[in-house]
Order: sequence, then structure tokens, then C-alpha cells
Amino acid sequence: MKRKVLLLSDWMVTPYIDSKELEILLPKWTVTHNENTSGEIYAVYKSAQYLKPQIRAFLDYLAEQLQ
Repeated sequence: MKRKVLLLSDWMVTPYIDSKELEILLPKWTVTHNENTSGEIYAVYKSAQYLKPQIRAFLDYLAEQLQ
């Protein structure tokens, strides 16, 4: 199963969340849209000598897609 991380408006995804087709990954996180925000995205993860391959692949994917 492919998984993707999306940022969409509530009205667009509520039916899919209700039917369990989508799940909320960061329920306490909110987006602010105003002219003072930078638009930057941060990945925060536990420090380790070697990242799990899945985490490394996800971070590499994000970096590639968001350039």
C-alpha cells in the first residue's frame, strides 16, 4: 500500500477520514496562512546514528518533492 502525506482543507477530507480511507497524522498541528509565515516544512525525528531506511527514504522523498 502506498502512503502519502497531504495537507488539505478539512472540508475536502472529512468524508475520507470518517470512512477510514485517510487518517490524521498530526492531530494537534494547525496551519497558519498569512504573509508572515515562511512556508518552511520541518521534519523532526529521534536522533540516532543510523536512521531506519523507511525514515531516510521519506525524508529524501520530501526533500526531492519540495525543492
